[in-house]
Order: sequence, then C-alpha cells, then structure tokens
Amino acid sequence: MAKGMQVMAHQITLMQEELYTLREANQALAKRRRAKRSRVQLGGALTIKESQALRDEKDKGKRLATEEGENGGPSKRKAMGDRHCRNCGKAGYNSRTCGVIIELGSELDSD
Repeated sequence: MAKGMQVMAHQITLMQEELYTLREANQALAKRRRAKRSRVQLGGALTIKESQALRDEKDKGKRLATEEGENGGPSKRKAMGDRHCRNCGKAGYNSRTCGVIIELGSELDSD
C-alpha cells in the first residue's frame, strides 16, 4: 500500500510539472498572438504618406522574414535552390516528365 501511494505521488508530481510547462507554452502562444495585432495609438489621424510609409516598413519586414526563414537562418527554399530536372538540368520540369532518357552504362551489364 505504501508503494502504491509512492507511485501515485510520483505521478501527481509528473502531472503537475507537465501542467506547468503547458501553461507556460499557452501563455507564450497567447502573447505572440496578441503581439501580431498592431494598431496605431495616441497619434491622431494619419496622413496618406505616413500610412504608406508604415505599410512599406511592415511589408519590408515580412519580405526579410520570408527570405531569412523563421529562425533567422536561410529559408529552406533558398537553401534547396531552384527546382530542375535531374536528367538534363533544365528548369521547368522534373526527371519523371523529362523526355531525355539516360542510358545505363556497363555498370548493370557486368552482372
């Protein structure tokens, strides 16, 4: 009976730790969601030029973020390079739809 109580106490401790980490993650997620909502405050009315400048800055930040990837490193698309055919090396299609047939050399004939 004492061992059962010890196991239950251990499980409760583990569950409390998991609950704590999940709550922290939930708070961080909620904070990020709130941060996405940007509003102009205490500035009064905007002129057209000011609003265009703000929009351009925001667009520039989005473009840099997509070029750099999510974690600040190069994006996966940039690292992979442009897609092209493995058979002939031309862009626009892949090796499955390529018309060039690669002949297998004497590697398979040596069997």
